[in-house]
Amino acid sequence: MYVLISFDGSYQIDKWETIIKLSKKQKINTTVFVSAVNFLNNDEKHQYIYPFNAEISGFSEIDFGSTKKFTDKRIDLVKKAQKAGISIQSHLVGHFDGSKWEQEMWDTEFEQYFKFTDFLNPKSQHVRFPYLEYNTNVYFVLEKYKIKSIISTYLDKNDILLTHLNKKDIFKKIYKKGSTYFFYEFPIPVVNYGNSDGL
Repeated sequence: MYVLISFDGSYQIDKWETIIKLSKKQKINTTVFVSAVNFLNNDEKHQYIYPFNAEISGFSEIDFGSTKKFTDKRIDLVKKAQKAGISIQSHLVGHFDGSKWEQEMWDTEFEQYFKFTDFLNPKSQHVRFPYLEYNTNVYFVLEKYKIKSIISTYLDKNDILLTHLNKKDIFKKIYKKGSTYFFYEFPIPVVNYGNSDGL
């Protein structure tokens, strides 16, 4: 059995405790996509650089990690989750809609994700985008950060919806220097069934 869970912000400590217990008890293969902004406590939030403007810091669409006590507890639980066999993957950092992002913005956001989740072992290799929104500019940074798959729906609002033929042409442009790097896209939309309070 496979369970896909996206915690927008991975904020609630009790949910981490519950999913660890559930995963162990039911032997469920679980993947949790985390927003790295919640691994910064409120005194550290200035470390996060706004992807749209490098002169702005400490701004996110979701809350930061609260006090140092709660942030440290959250990080400890994520480490515990990994040791329990739960896969921890990327939901990026500030929970912004990336549908119109330039390549540099993607690079900034991925770089910060891995900076703020440097305690993860193994490192994240898969990404589910906030609001499930992204565009073809992200393809240019995936190899740099060793991303193996995108777990989102795919609809680029800036371009025509890409067909396999269009994607093939883009891959040629990106990897024309002989790189053998490739990644998978899994179009998994939102599934609404009950709510997280039932965990």
